[in-house]
Amino acid sequence: MRRRSEFLDTAQTYRDEEKYELAGEYYSLAGYAYVVSTWDTIRTRDIGYLKKGQLLEGFVWQEYAATCYAVSGSSRKQNRAEQGIVGLEDVRETLIQHPAWIGLSWELEGDLRQIGGLSGADDAYATALEQFREVEDTCNDSEILSWTTEPGFNETGLFITELTEGVGAAVELAELRNDDGHPSLTKRLEYKRDQLSRLVDRLTQRGVWELKNRDLPTAEDDMRDEDEIN
Repeated sequence: MRRRSEFLDTAQTYRDEEKYELAGEYYSLAGYAYVVSTWDTIRTRDIGYLKKGQLLEGFVWQEYAATCYAVSGSSRKQNRAEQGIVGLEDVRETLIQHPAWIGLSWELEGDLRQIGGLSGADDAYATALEQFREVEDTCNDSEILSWTTEPGFNETGLFITELTEGVGAAVELAELRNDDGHPSLTKRLEYKRDQLSRLVDRLTQRGVWELKNRDLPTAEDDMRDEDEIN
Protein backbone atom coordinates (compact mmCIF):
# COMPACT_ATOMS: atom_id res chain seq x y z
CA MET A 1 0.00 0.00 0.00
CA ARG A 2 1.30 3.46 -0.81
CA ARG A 3 2.43 5.47 2.17
CA ARG A 4 0.87 8.80 2.99
CA SER A 5 4.20 10.52 2.33
CA GLU A 6 3.96 9.38 -1.30
CA PHE A 7 0.48 10.87 -1.58
CA LEU A 8 1.76 14.12 -0.05
CA ASP A 9 4.70 14.22 -2.43
CA THR A 10 2.31 13.78 -5.36
CA ALA A 11 -0.01 16.47 -3.99
CA GLN A 12 2.94 18.85 -3.73
CA THR A 13 3.96 18.11 -7.32
CA TYR A 14 0.47 18.92 -8.58
CA ARG A 15 0.40 22.12 -6.53
CA ASP A 16 3.71 23.15 -8.06
CA GLU A 17 2.15 22.53 -11.48
CA GLU A 18 -0.99 24.50 -10.49
CA LYS A 19 -3.17 21.44 -11.01
CA TYR A 20 -5.18 22.08 -7.89
CA GLU A 21 -8.02 19.62 -8.33
CA LEU A 22 -5.51 16.79 -8.70
CA ALA A 23 -3.60 18.14 -5.70
CA GLY A 24 -6.85 18.05 -3.76
CA GLU A 25 -7.35 14.40 -4.64
CA TYR A 26 -3.92 13.43 -3.37
CA TYR A 27 -4.18 15.49 -0.19
CA SER A 28 -7.45 13.64 0.39
CA LEU A 29 -5.73 10.31 -0.09
CA ALA A 30 -2.94 11.36 2.29
CA GLY A 31 -5.51 12.18 4.95
CA TYR A 32 -7.35 8.89 4.48
CA ALA A 33 -4.07 6.95 4.51
CA TYR A 34 -3.02 8.56 7.79
CA VAL A 35 -6.31 7.66 9.45
CA VAL A 36 -6.27 4.10 8.10
CA SER A 37 -2.67 3.52 9.20
CA THR A 38 -3.33 4.61 12.79
CA TRP A 39 -6.97 3.85 13.51
CA ASP A 40 -6.80 0.12 14.25
CA THR A 41 -3.76 0.36 16.52
CA ILE A 42 -5.24 3.24 18.48
CA ARG A 43 -8.57 1.46 18.96
CA THR A 44 -7.19 -1.92 19.98
CA ARG A 45 -4.10 -1.10 22.04
CA ASP A 46 -3.69 0.70 25.34
CA ILE A 47 -1.59 3.66 24.25
CA GLY A 48 -1.36 7.14 25.67
CA TYR A 49 -3.58 10.07 24.85
CA LEU A 50 -0.78 11.71 22.85
CA LYS A 51 -0.82 8.93 20.27
CA LYS A 52 -4.62 8.94 20.18
CA GLY A 53 -4.65 12.62 19.33
CA GLN A 54 -2.16 12.19 16.52
CA LEU A 55 -4.97 10.65 14.48
CA LEU A 56 -6.25 14.20 13.98
CA GLU A 57 -3.29 15.02 11.74
CA GLY A 58 -5.06 13.17 8.93
CA PHE A 59 -7.85 15.74 9.00
CA VAL A 60 -5.41 18.61 8.46
CA TRP A 61 -4.69 17.13 5.04
CA GLN A 62 -8.43 17.24 4.34
CA GLU A 63 -8.17 20.99 4.96
CA TYR A 64 -5.43 21.18 2.36
CA ALA A 65 -7.60 19.13 0.00
CA ALA A 66 -10.68 21.31 0.47
CA THR A 67 -8.59 24.44 -0.05
CA CYS A 68 -7.07 23.08 -3.26
CA TYR A 69 -10.57 22.33 -4.54
CA ALA A 70 -11.61 25.88 -3.64
CA VAL A 71 -8.64 27.35 -5.53
CA SER A 72 -9.48 25.18 -8.55
CA GLY A 73 -13.09 26.40 -8.47
CA SER A 74 -14.40 22.90 -7.78
CA SER A 75 -17.54 22.37 -5.70
CA ARG A 76 -15.82 19.29 -4.25
CA LYS A 77 -14.54 21.52 -1.44
CA GLN A 78 -17.92 21.11 0.25
CA ASN A 79 -17.85 17.34 -0.18
CA ARG A 80 -14.39 17.08 1.33
CA ALA A 81 -15.33 19.35 4.22
CA GLU A 82 -18.45 17.30 4.99
CA GLN A 83 -16.49 14.04 4.91
CA GLY A 84 -13.89 15.48 7.27
CA ILE A 85 -16.55 16.64 9.71
CA VAL A 86 -18.16 13.20 9.83
CA GLY A 87 -14.77 11.66 10.52
CA LEU A 88 -14.05 14.15 13.30
CA GLU A 89 -17.39 13.40 14.95
CA ASP A 90 -16.56 9.70 14.97
CA VAL A 91 -13.07 10.25 16.35
CA ARG A 92 -14.36 12.55 19.10
CA GLU A 93 -16.89 9.99 20.26
CA THR A 94 -14.57 6.98 20.31
CA LEU A 95 -10.91 7.85 20.65
CA ILE A 96 -9.87 11.15 22.20
CA GLN A 97 -10.29 12.34 25.78
CA HIS A 98 -7.71 15.04 26.57
CA PRO A 99 -9.13 18.60 26.28
CA ALA A 100 -6.26 19.67 24.02
CA TRP A 101 -7.15 17.02 21.46
CA ILE A 102 -10.88 17.59 21.85
CA GLY A 103 -10.25 21.29 21.28
CA LEU A 104 -8.17 20.60 18.20
CA SER A 105 -10.90 18.37 16.76
CA TRP A 106 -13.41 21.22 17.10
CA GLU A 107 -10.89 23.68 15.66
CA LEU A 108 -10.46 21.46 12.62
CA GLU A 109 -14.22 21.18 12.26
CA GLY A 110 -14.54 24.96 12.35
CA ASP A 111 -11.84 25.22 9.69
CA LEU A 112 -13.53 22.70 7.41
CA ARG A 113 -16.88 24.45 7.80
CA GLN A 114 -15.30 27.76 6.80
CA ILE A 115 -13.38 26.33 3.85
CA GLY A 116 -16.37 24.33 2.62
CA GLY A 117 -18.79 27.22 2.97
CA LEU A 118 -20.84 25.35 5.58
CA SER A 119 -22.74 26.81 8.53
CA GLY A 120 -21.78 26.13 12.14
CA ALA A 121 -18.14 27.27 12.14
CA ASP A 122 -18.66 29.78 14.97
CA ASP A 123 -20.17 27.14 17.26
CA ALA A 124 -17.31 24.73 16.53
CA TYR A 125 -14.71 27.38 17.29
CA ALA A 126 -16.52 28.39 20.49
CA THR A 127 -16.36 24.79 21.74
CA ALA A 128 -12.68 24.58 20.80
CA LEU A 129 -11.97 27.77 22.76
CA GLU A 130 -13.58 26.32 25.86
CA GLN A 131 -11.30 23.28 25.67
CA PHE A 132 -8.15 25.30 24.97
CA ARG A 133 -8.88 27.67 27.85
CA GLU A 134 -9.06 24.66 30.13
CA VAL A 135 -5.65 23.53 28.86
CA GLU A 136 -4.11 26.97 29.32
CA ASP A 137 -5.63 27.31 32.80
CA THR A 138 -4.31 23.94 34.01
CA CYS A 139 -0.99 23.49 32.15
CA ASN A 140 2.25 25.37 32.63
CA ASP A 141 4.04 27.21 29.82
CA SER A 142 6.32 24.30 28.90
CA GLU A 143 3.36 21.92 28.70
CA ILE A 144 1.45 24.32 26.44
CA LEU A 145 4.56 24.71 24.26
CA SER A 146 4.77 20.93 23.95
CA TRP A 147 1.17 20.82 22.71
CA THR A 148 1.88 23.36 19.98
CA THR A 149 4.70 21.16 18.64
CA GLU A 150 2.69 17.91 18.63
CA PRO A 151 1.74 16.39 15.25
CA GLY A 152 -1.66 17.76 14.39
CA PHE A 153 -1.18 21.03 16.26
CA ASN A 154 2.03 21.68 14.33
CA GLU A 155 0.44 20.78 11.00
CA THR A 156 -2.57 23.03 11.47
CA GLY A 157 -0.22 25.87 12.39
CA LEU A 158 1.68 25.31 9.16
CA PHE A 159 -1.60 25.29 7.25
CA ILE A 160 -2.56 28.81 8.33
CA THR A 161 1.00 29.98 7.61
CA GLU A 162 0.78 28.62 4.06
CA LEU A 163 -2.54 30.36 3.52
CA THR A 164 -1.17 33.74 4.54
CA GLU A 165 1.95 33.26 2.43
CA GLY A 166 -0.24 32.23 -0.49
CA VAL A 167 -1.89 35.64 -0.55
CA GLY A 168 1.42 37.46 -0.18
CA ALA A 169 1.10 38.14 3.55
CA ALA A 170 2.60 36.67 6.70
CA VAL A 171 1.31 35.63 10.09
CA GLU A 172 2.26 38.14 12.76
CA LEU A 173 3.63 35.97 15.54
CA ALA A 174 2.46 38.44 18.16
CA GLU A 175 -1.10 37.62 17.18
CA LEU A 176 -0.52 33.94 18.05
CA ARG A 177 1.17 34.52 21.41
CA ASN A 178 0.31 35.73 24.89
CA ASP A 179 1.62 39.03 26.23
CA ASP A 180 4.55 37.12 27.76
CA GLY A 181 5.58 35.92 24.30
CA HIS A 182 4.64 32.28 24.82
CA PRO A 183 2.60 30.44 22.14
CA SER A 184 -1.13 30.41 22.85
CA LEU A 185 -3.62 27.82 21.66
CA THR A 186 -6.51 30.24 22.11
CA LYS A 187 -4.78 33.12 20.29
CA ARG A 188 -3.98 30.90 17.33
CA LEU A 189 -7.55 29.68 17.19
CA GLU A 190 -8.96 33.21 17.35
CA TYR A 191 -6.66 34.24 14.51
CA LYS A 192 -7.84 31.37 12.33
CA ARG A 193 -11.48 31.97 13.23
CA ASP A 194 -11.23 35.59 12.13
CA GLN A 195 -8.97 35.21 9.09
CA LEU A 196 -9.42 31.78 7.50
CA SER A 197 -12.47 32.44 5.34
CA ARG A 198 -11.00 35.69 4.02
CA LEU A 199 -7.69 34.03 3.18
CA VAL A 200 -9.36 31.15 1.31
CA ASP A 201 -11.52 33.64 -0.61
CA ARG A 202 -8.42 35.60 -1.64
CA LEU A 203 -6.67 32.42 -2.77
CA THR A 204 -9.74 31.42 -4.76
CA GLN A 205 -9.82 34.81 -6.46
CA ARG A 206 -6.14 34.47 -7.36
CA GLY A 207 -6.54 30.90 -8.58
CA VAL A 208 -2.98 30.19 -7.43
CA TRP A 209 -1.66 28.74 -4.14
CA GLU A 210 2.12 28.70 -4.18
CA LEU A 211 3.98 26.29 -1.93
CA LYS A 212 6.53 28.01 0.30
CA ASN A 213 9.43 25.75 1.32
CA ARG A 214 7.15 23.07 2.72
CA ASP A 215 9.05 20.03 3.99
CA LEU A 216 6.72 17.08 3.53
CA PRO A 217 7.47 13.87 5.45
CA THR A 218 9.74 11.38 3.74
CA ALA A 219 9.16 7.66 3.51
CA GLU A 220 11.73 7.25 6.29
CA ASP A 221 9.77 9.69 8.50
CA ASP A 222 6.63 7.75 7.72
CA MET A 223 8.18 4.43 8.70
CA ARG A 224 9.50 5.91 11.94
CA ASP A 225 6.07 7.30 12.81
CA GLU A 226 4.47 3.92 12.22
CA ASP A 227 7.12 2.17 14.33
CA GLU A 228 6.42 4.59 17.19
CA ILE A 229 2.69 3.87 16.99
CA ASN A 230 3.23 0.13 16.79
